[in-house]
Amino acid sequence: MLFGANFPHPTFVDQAIGTHGQGGIPDMLQSGVQGMLYGAAGDDAALSAAILQVLALPDHGTALGTAAQIRARVTHDAAKNTAQMIEIYRKVLQREGTL
Repeated sequence: MLFGANFPHPTFVDQAIGTHGQGGIPDMLQSGVQGMLYGAAGDDAALSAAILQVLALPDHGTALGTAAQIRARVTHDAAKNTAQMIEIYRKVLQREGTL
């Protein structure tokens, strides 16, 4: 179980991830499904509550970690992301008349 302000990419860990629910992080995981979001950074009480929630799960968060890895593989597919970037550049170059 990993908790803290430094958010590891879900494809690199096989554990439940818990982090504050600020910035772009809530877009990366759904709390209670792929990890746990616990409020503001520095909120020790919320962090403690999130840790206890994960520890109370029958699998201690293994399913959360697995779900996070699956979501990350789907949303961060290298071939798909590369194709999207190529299309963006193609459109920009067409608009500028350089393609």
